[in-house]
Amino acid sequence: MENPFVFGKTVGKTDFCNRSKDIEFMHHQFNTNANTILISPRRWGKSSLVEEAARRYHKDNVRFAYIDLFKCRTPEEFHEAYVHALLKATNSKMDEAFQFANKWLKGILPYLSFQPDPNTEFSIKFQSNSAIKEDEIINLSQTIAVKKNVRIILCIDEFQNVNHFPHPIDFQKKLRSYWQRHDKVHYCLYGSKRHLMTQLFESSDLPFYKFGSVHYLKKIDEAEWIPFVISKFKKTGKTILGEQVTLVCRAMESHSYYTQNAFQILWYISSHKVKDSDVEQALIRLGEQNELQFQKIIEGLTTYQLNFIKAVCKGVESLHSKKAIKDFSLGTTATIQRSIQALLQKDVIDVMGKEISLIDSAFKWWFIRNFMA
Repeated sequence: MENPFVFGKTVGKTDFCNRSKDIEFMHHQFNTNANTILISPRRWGKSSLVEEAARRYHKDNVRFAYIDLFKCRTPEEFHEAYVHALLKATNSKMDEAFQFANKWLKGILPYLSFQPDPNTEFSIKFQSNSAIKEDEIINLSQTIAVKKNVRIILCIDEFQNVNHFPHPIDFQKKLRSYWQRHDKVHYCLYGSKRHLMTQLFESSDLPFYKFGSVHYLKKIDEAEWIPFVISKFKKTGKTILGEQVTLVCRAMESHSYYTQNAFQILWYISSHKVKDSDVEQALIRLGEQNELQFQKIIEGLTTYQLNFIKAVCKGVESLHSKKAIKDFSLGTTATIQRSIQALLQKDVIDVMGKEISLIDSAFKWWFIRNFMA
């Protein structure tokens, strides 16, 4: 029998766990054409939420286009991904996209080439040294929406990566100057570097300040996980108690990726009726599966950074206090600031206002078990 729990990729339909309020918010944004900024740490389910909200949004004249900036490091790579996403969303076949581009975009993209791609309908490449008109490319979403008489919802994942482009502020200014005037395009921008995304959209001196409604994605509540998990087990002839679901959710702090991962392991190792010992064994196996990755994180930490993580795991609120500095050997206040910046850069911690937390809940569970037991 196939394991009913899915993780590590975007999920939808029966594999999607609730988030009804988040989808309601997204649909409200789509309806009002108000730009959406979605922020949360990695693997909390942003991409699945956006795709599921799109799947449930039934409007004939709306087209969803998707871009992932994870691999984009230059404006040129952005332009190619941008054009490809827009043409793919508004044309069903490569021939149709080619004909449209040849008719309407020749003046903008004189050296655009289409290439067959086994993973997509087509791929797009700008010929080197081609004199593309960057301003008109950035305006392309509105141009296509008008020509096709559709409304486009452009969803861009890992948007904070525009910070890595050469001359990032100039590029952001150019994007903002056009995108803010588009009345037939909705921009849904989301990313996993919460401190960078927050800075991008809430710093008054940066181009994307107040570009859209900022929505901080929260973890799925235990109350939503319990019926979802019980149902998954029941449909495959197995039984799990609500209390056991809660144990897993709390161990993984309801982190979407790791919670699904833990239940996948638990389903695999359990018989018809889940035992409490199965829950503990599933968590241990999850830690073992990720141990090499977690050890690598530890190897890259200084003693001060390691001690700082211990303080965070202990729930210390006043990390700059004399008591915390003494109890956990954190160094000086300057050392603490350096530890925070380094751990942010390494994606180990997340900072929201005065609250500091570990991003990876499985790493936290493993760290406490191995370094603080």
